[in-house]
Amino acid sequence: HLTSLDVSINKLSGPIPEDLLSPSQLQVVDLSNNMFNGSVPTNFSPKLFRLRFRGNHLSGNIPSGSFAAIPNLTYWELDNNDLTRSIPVELESCRKMTMLNLAQNHLTGVLPSLLGNITNLQVLRLQMNKLNGAIPIEIGQLHKLSILNLSWNSQGGSIPFEITKLSNITFLNLQTNNLSGSIPTSIDNLKFLFELQLRENKLSGVIPSMPGSLQVSLNLSSNHFSGNTPNNFGNLDSLQVLDLSNNKFPGPIPNQLT
Repeated sequence: HLTSLDVSINKLSGPIPEDLLSPSQLQVVDLSNNMFNGSVPTNFSPKLFRLRFRGNHLSGNIPSGSFAAIPNLTYWELDNNDLTRSIPVELESCRKMTMLNLAQNHLTGVLPSLLGNITNLQVLRLQMNKLNGAIPIEIGQLHKLSILNLSWNSQGGSIPFEITKLSNITFLNLQTNNLSGSIPTSIDNLKFLFELQLRENKLSGVIPSMPGSLQVSLNLSSNHFSGNTPNNFGNLDSLQVLDLSNNKFPGPIPNQLT
């Protein structure tokens, strides 16, 4: 009748027993911050809704055949492991998921467009992997998304216009990728955006007007931006950090920055 299992922050090691997560009433499992190795188990209780595996040494691929068996999964942390290969498209069957953290692994391939079907997602953290290809336009379907971190990957192409449809986004980090082209002019539609990190890409053109909600940081450094800075920069009264370094801005420092 076990419903919750928490053995986090120990020194447990070895593979995770295949049947550890299969008791029929099990709902919450936290194995984070141990030294577990081997692969991610594939035998899950159908009632599981919260899984935390972060901070171990799990390797291999994320099992693709198990997600249909855990339709209630809402929260999954697998960050800071040694997982490889691609993000399985079968994840999209977890339609109730609100938080997915696969950061700091060795995941490759493209970001599956079917992730756009997980419309309850509020937090998506995929930073510090080896993901490539374009950011899928289906990302714009995640209307509840508050945090999106795709930094430190090899994402290419342009920033899709659809990303500016994320009306509830507060934190957007796309830094240290291979993104090119310009910032969508509709970026100022993001009325709740507190922090925008775009440094170390290949972005160019003129910077568009930015959301007045920016408070924490606006980092556009190490790109190829040129032209005048937006007039509304002077209206970002609550902004703590503005970094425009290592670009191609001409002329004197604009009045709106003084």
